[in-house]
Amino acid sequence: MAMSGARGLTSNLDLMEETPPETVVKQTVPGLLSQMSPGQRAAFAEAVHWAYGGTGAAVCGLLPTPIRSSRVAGVAYGIGIWLGFEAVVAPALGVRNPQEKIVGRAMLALDHALYGIIIAGR
Repeated sequence: MAMSGARGLTSNLDLMEETPPETVVKQTVPGLLSQMSPGQRAAFAEAVHWAYGGTGAAVCGLLPTPIRSSRVAGVAYGIGIWLGFEAVVAPALGVRNPQEKIVGRAMLALDHALYGIIIAGR
């Protein structure tokens, strides 16, 4: 949820064309989205993102305590989840990343670092 706030801020400041969850659902289930209102589409994109983030948090919880307790583990894990998505999951789903603004990319890195810090318990 902290990431949702960060993404809302960057979107509202026009630092990002659209949020990654919006991009993913637009490009993977357009038929389903066409049957939804704009509010339902936003809620669906958020729910998908929370499910992905919750799964990532559960996997983080399975890491050995010495790894999780490292000062940099949370940041590395959060950024690793993002880079893993971009390198593996997005291409497998056929998702093209429209994020070309450097500020938007930096904000994605920062909100994923925040995610990692939170789930690692730092």
